Amino acid sequence: MPATPPEFPYDVFISYCHADREWVWNWLIPRLKAEGLALCTDQESFEIGVPSLINMENAVLASRHTLLVLTPAYVGSEWTLYEQILTQTQDPIGLRQRTLPVLREPCELPPRIAMLTYLDLREGADAGRQMERLLNAIRGGRSLPVPPAVPVGGSRAPVVAAAAAPAPSPQPAPEFDTAAVRELLMAAFGDEELTTFCYDNFRKSPIVDEKVLLAPIAVAAVTSPMIAACLSPATFPPHLRIAW
Repeated sequence: MPATPPEFPYDVFISYCHADREWVWNWLIPRLKAEGLALCTDQESFEIGVPSLINMENAVLASRHTLLVLTPAYVGSEWTLYEQILTQTQDPIGLRQRTLPVLREPCELPPRIAMLTYLDLREGADAGRQMERLLNAIRGGRSLPVPPAVPVGGSRAPVVAAAAAPAPSPQPAPEFDTAAVRELLMAAFGDEELTTFCYDNFRKSPIVDEKVLLAPIAVAAVTSPMIAACLSPATFPPHLRIAW
């Protein structure tokens, strides 16, 4: 499989300061070419007679990645500053790895570059291992999963509410020993006390299931004619009174 996707003629554009030319051309570029990568460089790819700024812009647009060779000379150069800005406008926060910083010498980086993870190719670094990482990045390899992108002006998929739990099936009305309940109520309350109790607790009760909620009222009603008289037909239908 070719390393360069169809939309980019080059795998990587090498952005460097001419003060670092010897290391770039004698060490870095030969190793990248040996891996079959298509490189865009100022000496081989820039069009003759075209303004340098235009060549830089075209190089960034034609390359899947731009590799920054970071040294004090590079950070201080106005020309390389232009190349940095060009490539970062294509991928401002680095999600597509368009900008690949390679630290060649210790230097103070501007915040827009310092926020990116750099490759360490300083003296004393494990060059073999670092080159493996660089080649993997140029070829689009990822060691960590890529977070999902949200389209500009769009939104993430709406959260679907969980389906409501099905309503429980109505339970059959409990069986009451009305004779025993009647005896307990008559022993514990007088007619007036029982009337007040039933009026306060049953008269305004919502009727969801007549057989369940009205069963205590029916028990109280058959206990005393006075209690039955104080309950309205809406809360104590006559057919329930008859049933008890």
